[in-house]
Amino acid sequence: MLDEIRKSVHSMLYERLATLFFGTLVVAWLIWNWKIVYLTLFINSHLVGNKIKYIEDNYSDPCLVYVYPLISTVLLLTAVPFLSNGAYWLKWNTPLFFTKGPPLPSPIFRSKEKSIT
Repeated sequence: MLDEIRKSVHSMLYERLATLFFGTLVVAWLIWNWKIVYLTLFINSHLVGNKIKYIEDNYSDPCLVYVYPLISTVLLLTAVPFLSNGAYWLKWNTPLFFTKGPPLPSPIFRSKEKSIT
């Protein structure tokens, strides 16, 4: 039974981390390589000639295709939790910037007869 629980937790963590990593990697790759996507989807072949050859000649730098998106993914996945915790800490420890307004008045409940009139 304990082995089943461990396997279940392991598979859940693996699934969540893998999905988060690959989703962030796809977004980072699209941001770094937006020109490839733009050329592939929105430019006619007669304007550039052979699209694949043009992309291979101009946008096939390994750093741009592999390294920068991977570094961006790792930085985002490690920096966002720290930034989120920092913002949460600032919200609760600096009342000067995040002041709350006056409390809302409590609702007044009326009887059915009074609310109709």
